[in-house]
Amino acid sequence: MESDHPYRVSDLCRATGLTRQAIHFYAQRGLLPPGRKTGRTMARYSEEHLQRLLAIRQLQQERFLPLRAVKAVLDGEERAFPPAQRRLLSEVKRQLPPRLRAGPASGGRVQLQALCRRLKVQPREVRRLAKQGMFEISGGSIAREDAWKVELWAEVRRVGLTEARGISPDVMGLFEGAVRTMFEGEVELLGRMVERASPAEVAALVERALPLIHDFIVRRHLERVRAFFGGVQ
Repeated sequence: MESDHPYRVSDLCRATGLTRQAIHFYAQRGLLPPGRKTGRTMARYSEEHLQRLLAIRQLQQERFLPLRAVKAVLDGEERAFPPAQRRLLSEVKRQLPPRLRAGPASGGRVQLQALCRRLKVQPREVRRLAKQGMFEISGGSIAREDAWKVELWAEVRRVGLTEARGISPDVMGLFEGAVRTMFEGEVELLGRMVERASPAEVAALVERALPLIHDFIVRRHLERVRAFFGGVQ
């Protein structure tokens, strides 16, 4: 019955702040059960689907769990990181420099309206950025440490990547998704590292490796851009 499955994908997007692509991705990875098909490319979803999506978002964005750990929690399985491993990770955290072990946001809030006026961006665009999972808006404000993301978006607009040229805030979902996927892999690697080295060694490796990873990403991305345009006749 439709009353048992009252939601369309668009309803789930509005209720969770997730994109359509993110919801389909979670379904493909087995984190979300299939909806009730109502057509070849259409389906409806129940309250269970909505609550599961809200839980996925919380586990990923607030507790920074990789997808395999999210699935384990939701399915009631043993946690992907056993207690002994979590204790080692806690010790690694204590060994890291402050910039790499920041806890919950503590830098206050920035009012969205004032920020948009200062940066000359539309509030509706900032709300779209939030829907890509880049930050959360609460009470008309965002965490101060998230303001740089809006500042970056303002710079995107200033260099000429405008809506008239087909660039909407949704494009940031592409990059946010790429970072999330990469980070999930890094967390899995970290889980293996803590079983093979002391917490102090792991913390030192993380600190030394991060600049190398960032350098690789920038240079490899530039290579792909150059290769693409190099192949254009």
